[in-house]
Amino acid sequence: MNKLIDALATDGYYIWDDFLSEGEVTQLRDCIPDNWKKARIGRNDDVTRMESIR
Repeated sequence: MNKLIDALATDGYYIWDDFLSEGEVTQLRDCIPDNWKKARIGRNDDVTRMESIR
């Protein structure tokens, strides 16, 4: 737990290997709505999808 806290304080994020099982990841992925829009950047008419960022 100390590694988690230190990483959050230092880096702002923590990578937790095997936090979710493969089955849990599959369950989460299966509940994502099909009509979700892919992430884009920009505002109003100036919106684009950049694979390198998202």
